[in-house]
Amino acid sequence: MQGNKYILKQKEYPVANISINPVSFTIDKIIEIYDVDRLPFGIIDAEKSIINQDILLKNLNNWWIRRSIPASRDGLRSALEYLNINMPQELLIKGLGLSLSDQYWITNPNADVKWQEVNFFENVFSEDMGNVLLGDTRQRDEIDLLSPDNTSDGWLKKKWTIIDGKRCLLKSGSGTEQQEPLNEVIASILMNKLELNHVDYSLIKRNDDFFSVCETFIDTDTELIPAAYILYNKHKPNHISPYDHFFSACKELGLPDFKNDIHKMLVVDFLIVNEDRHYHNFGFIRNVETLDIQSFAPIYDNGTSLWYRTPTYNIGSNKRNNSKPFRSNHERQIELVKSFGWLDFDQLNNLKEDVLDYYYSSPYSQTANISEDRIKRITTSMNNRIHELKQYIKLHENKIYRIEHEEPDI
Repeated sequence: MQGNKYILKQKEYPVANISINPVSFTIDKIIEIYDVDRLPFGIIDAEKSIINQDILLKNLNNWWIRRSIPASRDGLRSALEYLNINMPQELLIKGLGLSLSDQYWITNPNADVKWQEVNFFENVFSEDMGNVLLGDTRQRDEIDLLSPDNTSDGWLKKKWTIIDGKRCLLKSGSGTEQQEPLNEVIASILMNKLELNHVDYSLIKRNDDFFSVCETFIDTDTELIPAAYILYNKHKPNHISPYDHFFSACKELGLPDFKNDIHKMLVVDFLIVNEDRHYHNFGFIRNVETLDIQSFAPIYDNGTSLWYRTPTYNIGSNKRNNSKPFRSNHERQIELVKSFGWLDFDQLNNLKEDVLDYYYSSPYSQTANISEDRIKRITTSMNNRIHELKQYIKLHENKIYRIEHEEPDI
């Protein structure tokens, strides 16, 4: 079946003429490339060489499909059934592929539609799709599907909204405790104390449910490059560690040295026991006009942490805690961090008290599913993690000192 033709653009810059299959809604052909430099980051190698058209099509299509709502999204199947839509990729077409994470979109070659008229950074957008994804399926006369929710990532229920003129993401929790929104706030309190570059989260209540809420850190001139895109064209040999492989790929792509920023993120993940720091929830900020990577993205998406799926009685147990992306547990992953000179533990002296103050002073403590016993165990265990990191650093520094002052062999 012949696909429908679209122009893939970055803002007003034409990037490629593509064909999208009207049944699978996947890219089945790249008809012409207009600007190789503006192809999505990572789908071709550092030299911008297009050696194999099949590989290019595969990479571009993977990027396109990854842009849609993942099949793992809680409540997605019910939402699609309500909308009479078979697959989330169809929503990409209906929403022109527009996002609040970058400036890519598609348009019909004959359509007179301008970026300034449709992008979500400068124009209001419908919340119909977001409401349906949150489970609100009350009958409407017509649902407007031109929404940034069509390109939102992750498995938790979420929606984009506009609050006081700011584009904000609401994200729910999971399981009995629905703990992830509170975890985002606790992580923000910790990172504020350490003066780290991060996305600031707060809590908001909508229709008797609590959500974390944060403002987008992308604007009309920037885009988020997830770390996964660094690895698109980089095969990992078996003898190379994931850590060395990742930074080798960064070097080949000419990225600035963000190792210290990533190390700080790993320290935060150790302290909050983050179990899911995969390659799609950290990354880099690229300038859309110059196409230069300008900074490490602020630390974001910290909800899958703080023993969020652990029974209350077992919080803070001495077992090793699962981690990503470089090593499988935090006790080994923290070994990748070689310098802790930036870390001032005095800034964390009142962390437990400040977290408890927030918990008790917010409506969350009165109506949420997290018990007082659970929050006390979480905060106590966080303090224990701080102590464990102090002890590790002390042993690490003593080891370095011994190596540097070891008597040479005669």
